[in-house]
Amino acid sequence: MQLRIAGAFVVAAAAYSLWLGLSAVLNARDLAGALTDLAPALGQSIDAADFLLHWRVVYALYALAAATAMVAGVAMILRKRWSTVLLLAIAIGSLTFNIVGHVTGYIRYGFEGGLKDLLVLMIATVLSLVLYLKWPHASRDE
Repeated sequence: MQLRIAGAFVVAAAAYSLWLGLSAVLNARDLAGALTDLAPALGQSIDAADFLLHWRVVYALYALAAATAMVAGVAMILRKRWSTVLLLAIAIGSLTFNIVGHVTGYIRYGFEGGLKDLLVLMIATVLSLVLYLKWPHASRDE
């Protein structure tokens, strides 16, 4: 029962994240434009075309991860053990993207992820791994 409740929470969070990601991609010109207009007040210079592409790529990946998390959440409700592997893959992929983005300079704007984002992603990765390892072995689909 607890796994189904956790699955429902995953579905709800993923549905909201999917809506957020798709809204950001579909309304990218308006949303990104507001930030590029605000950038000089924050002491940053932002190329509007470069930032718009950056915005669309990041939020498209965000929406893809959210859609994948919805699949994992539904699978958790159906008590499928592979749902935790899917959540773990999302967490590891997000953590890797964040680290590689910092190292390569892709994450370059002041309002993008920092240390707290890395910490949250690490916690999500560890929790997903623990959930997978603690999954009851009497499950229907070993």
